[in-house]
Amino acid sequence: MADFIPRSDDEVVAWCANFVGKLGTHGATVGLSTTEVTDLKKHCEDAVAALQQSGKKRAEYQSAVAAAEAAKVTHLGPVRAQLRRMKTHPAWTEVIGRDLQALSSTGNTVAMDELVPDLEAKVLATGVVLKFKKGPLDGVNLYVRRQGEQSWRFLARDNRSPYEDKSPSEKPGQLEQREYRAVGVVADAEVGQPSKIVSVAVSQ
Repeated sequence: MADFIPRSDDEVVAWCANFVGKLGTHGATVGLSTTEVTDLKKHCEDAVAALQQSGKKRAEYQSAVAAAEAAKVTHLGPVRAQLRRMKTHPAWTEVIGRDLQALSSTGNTVAMDELVPDLEAKVLATGVVLKFKKGPLDGVNLYVRRQGEQSWRFLARDNRSPYEDKSPSEKPGQLEQREYRAVGVVADAEVGQPSKIVSVAVSQ
């Protein structure tokens, strides 16, 4: 792709819209036939249609991933809580724990359930840098919540600190309050307790 055509999908869509809109004015001037102008417009329109379809599928995928991660927090949290209560019952045994697959590889499920990742946030010119300490965890799931939002939105899964959230403010140039938290992950499943909530003010 030539240098004058942008790299990002959104910029390509805008570029094509401008090109198609102006080609009718300048095409004949630079020697293009009506057929050539029509063909070029069709190429741009097909490219835009493909990019828009890709963007739609990408958004659907990201939404599905976020919903799945949120569902694990909402629905498996009570399961873990009940398991912690069950393990305190006098009749609880390691045999029961193995049968329910409720033991970690070390058998120390109580310690695993109590793990809490450390999280820090720092605002830079390029975005919000999230530093975390995972300890024995495989990684963390990161969540964000803007001011006024009730639900946490899944941001990313990361196994190595730091992670940089480069998402722009909903209203560019205005100060935006954000909250972040991390949840530990072991073997692709969330474990332990969420980190403390860290708050930052972002203007991008």
